[in-house]
Amino acid sequence: MIAYRVLSVVAASLVVVACSGSETVIDSPDSGGSDSAANDSGGNNDGGAGSDSNPGNDSGLGDPATVDLTFAAKCALFTPCGGDVVGTWDYSAGCTGDPWAAARQNCQALGVKNQKGTVKGRITFTANTVTRDATVAYTATLTVPASCLQGVLTCPQVEAGLKKVLNSATCVPTTGGCDCDVASTQSVNSSGTNYTIQGNQIVLSDGNKYDYCVNGAKLQSTHVAGTSAESGVFELTKK
Repeated sequence: MIAYRVLSVVAASLVVVACSGSETVIDSPDSGGSDSAANDSGGNNDGGAGSDSNPGNDSGLGDPATVDLTFAAKCALFTPCGGDVVGTWDYSAGCTGDPWAAARQNCQALGVKNQKGTVKGRITFTANTVTRDATVAYTATLTVPASCLQGVLTCPQVEAGLKKVLNSATCVPTTGGCDCDVASTQSVNSSGTNYTIQGNQIVLSDGNKYDYCVNGAKLQSTHVAGTSAESGVFELTKK
């Protein structure tokens, strides 16, 4: 929902060099799509993994906590129930799809280890606008086997391809392949985005729609329609 778009930004920026004959193929993960923080009003790339960002500090409510994300082929769903979203909410949990599912269609032997994603952010709703401030970080080690290099690509070439879309990538040779440490950090900071409530959905002025449910101090949401290709289920807690 709304700032959840930043999660797909990170997923979209994560790539793997897969193989297609003798050509270099840069393949975006499942939950990327064409949406990006640069296209979102107020979105911006923080310029590098590990950048210190403090969403929400100016609100007088303290700094939001950094929350670990989980990755799953299918995140547990919730029943949309609607409810009053007006107020200030901090991210408290999140599950998103496997960022590398599409990449494995081209390189089935691709290995991913030490995968970690975090979100730190805050969303504030008025009666008809929303302010969002969130940072998402991702790190992992990719094992690109020789079968994906096809005897053509080198580890420096793989690293160069990854660096075109990632904040950080370092690849070292292994037995016939490469191990690549990758990292990416993305931020969204915007205000005044219009929204409406239609049944059990939050509808943004850009046409993106999110099923949601407010249950006490918890707000759950998942993207269901619109140009933003997002996957996952996310939870916020009211301040």
